Amino acid sequence: KLCAVILSFGVFWAAKRIKELFRKRLEIKRFVYDCALCVNGRELNVRGFLDTGNRIYHRGKPVCLLAGKTAGALFVDFSESGHTAYEKIILNTVNGRKETLVFEAEYLRIYSEKRVHTIEKAMIGLSASELSEDYELLLAPSCLYGDCK
Repeated sequence: KLCAVILSFGVFWAAKRIKELFRKRLEIKRFVYDCALCVNGRELNVRGFLDTGNRIYHRGKPVCLLAGKTAGALFVDFSESGHTAYEKIILNTVNGRKETLVFEAEYLRIYSEKRVHTIEKAMIGLSASELSEDYELLLAPSCLYGDCK
């Protein structure tokens, strides 16, 4: 009897945990948008997550953060990135201060259900880490809901 109780509890706990993981994944997907990023005439399709906590601005423009490996698809070698000029900026994060590279893309298009949001000369920062298996770009809220143009 004790084994049956322990087994039942284990199955119940595992089912509850799996249900919670699926719920969280569905919640995240509500904030993921198909996007197109153009740099040096090359367009890359990425998935962007609306990061409501992203308050990074550079030269008065919001900065969206692109996963490092994804950025590699735009440039073979960052030191030979064509016409793209990079700037180093300091980010204040919950984990402390970090330095990152920022560049200006030709445009960023965000495809929502209602319309296409096009941000000309979008500011893109490079993330040193991979972001998620669900998205490659952290979108600033003002790119969808603000006056980002």
